[in-house]
Amino acid sequence: MATSSIFIIPEATKVESEKDSPSVSFDAVTSFSPTKSRSISNSPITEGGFVSEILSDNGGKVEIEAYVSNNPIIINQLNLITTNNPDGRAHAAYAALDKIYKSKDTVTLVHRFDSLSSYMLTSFAPILMPSDTIGFKLQFQEVRFASEQRVQLIINMSDAKTKDSAKPDNSGLNSTEEASDKEKGIWET
Repeated sequence: MATSSIFIIPEATKVESEKDSPSVSFDAVTSFSPTKSRSISNSPITEGGFVSEILSDNGGKVEIEAYVSNNPIIINQLNLITTNNPDGRAHAAYAALDKIYKSKDTVTLVHRFDSLSSYMLTSFAPILMPSDTIGFKLQFQEVRFASEQRVQLIINMSDAKTKDSAKPDNSGLNSTEEASDKEKGIWET
């Protein structure tokens, strides 16, 4: 089996250079299909026609079918599937991917044409084989993050209430520098 050129880099192990990051790499990948999609909204207007102008990104999905054996031809030194595992590389591969699945952390998928960041392992199905090889059917989905910002609207307020609401005590937090130690715990979740 020849080594694959697809790497799964957990965010916890990522270093500045992706090529120097500890990652999960497979001995063979038989199927790799990254998908990006978007939808176009169809909003009716008063005359009964439709307006199709607003695009909404659905996020990316990646499906992988890959295999790891106990006897690889090429050994990647930064592979999280280690060769010094006494139960063999198949067991180490299962343990590494199961840990990524259970951690609910994002990973970066690096392949020949692209580097895909902020993906989460959503489906993990081992393919048990009668030999010293194990296969996996993996599905990843892109995760998008949002942040919250609070604003105050001053509409139809009396002058006294307008001045009251303009006090710093009434404003929301805009950064962790403005937060107390108790409030900083909210930012870390």
